[in-house]
Order: sequence, then structure tokens, then C-alpha cells
Amino acid sequence: MAERDVIIVDGPDETVRAFVAGFLAGREADAGAVVYGSHLSLEHASLGERLRALLPGGRHEALLLADAGLAPALVSALEAHGGLRVAEHVRLGAASFTFAAETPSREAAARIHGLIGHPPPGVMLVDQEREEVDPEAHGVDLYAPAHEYVFRARGRITGALDGVVAIHRQLRDTDFVTVEPIHLEEWPLEG
Repeated sequence: MAERDVIIVDGPDETVRAFVAGFLAGREADAGAVVYGSHLSLEHASLGERLRALLPGGRHEALLLADAGLAPALVSALEAHGGLRVAEHVRLGAASFTFAAETPSREAAARIHGLIGHPPPGVMLVDQEREEVDPEAHGVDLYAPAHEYVFRARGRITGALDGVVAIHRQLRDTDFVTVEPIHLEEWPLEG
């Protein structure tokens, strides 16, 4: 998984997207080398509030997450373009999100455990899983006052952006799981 830099650009979204597409094509770089923040479920406090503080009024902004090896050249190119301004450029330290799951279904529990039990490379999971069996309760009816079996999990997924985004999307689309938006931890660039 590639390291990523966070680049906040002041300029109309359409102009930024066209510029980035041309930049990537000119370098014959993969389109995935730059991810748009608007395509991700990001925690508002992580960058959104700072973004609004940097660019008050009716101005436009775009959040780019670029491969760290490509980011300096992209920033230089953006700054050389007359209509765009780089408001901020920092290294992405890590991405993370929290989740919770609860289900009376052993099948759903196995799917959830399969996802959180095998995170992608570069991603760590800190979690708590608990299975409860009540021999006096019977059935798995959703409206039953007590279930014979209950699986509960809570945790925090953290690590490289690409892996965190992949597992976030999988868990978000899984029944009985609630995920919070992705939080971005940034580090200042050295030098």
C-alpha cells in the first residue's frame, strides 16, 4: 500500500478534476494514484472543519489523497496553474474508523468475523468480540425478547488508507454492522 499525502486545493471541483486527470495522463500514472475525498465517507472533524476555516465564503475546495511519491510533483503543477491554489499539503499518517456489530444470527456473525478477522495488509484491528449463548432462550426471531445466541463486536480499524477504505466499504454493506466515518491522521511533511 502506497503512502498518501493530503492536498487541499482551492478551486472549482470541475477544474481540479480536469487538471488532475490531465496530470495523471501526462505521467501515465494510474487513476487510483489520486483519491478524491468526496468519494470517501470521511469524518467531518478530521479535515472538513479545517477546510471550511481555510476557505471561507463561497470559495471552492477539493481534498485530494495522492500517492506520496507523486504528490510533490502534483503540488508543484497545481501551484503553477493560475486558477488553482494549494491551501495545504501534509502527509497522511493513518486512516481509521470504529464499528459495532450485534446479531442473533450465527451466519451473519461468521461473515462479520471473516471480515474483521482478516484485515487487508497494512491494516490493524483492535476489537472486542463476544459470543453469548443462553440455553433457556430459543430461536432467532428478531422480535424475541431474548435470543439463544448473540454475537457482539466493537473495534477500531486503523492503518493504510487503501486497506482501511476497502474494509470500511465491506463492513458498511454488511447487515448488523454500524460503521463510523473514516478519520484521517495527518503528519507535517519533513523538510
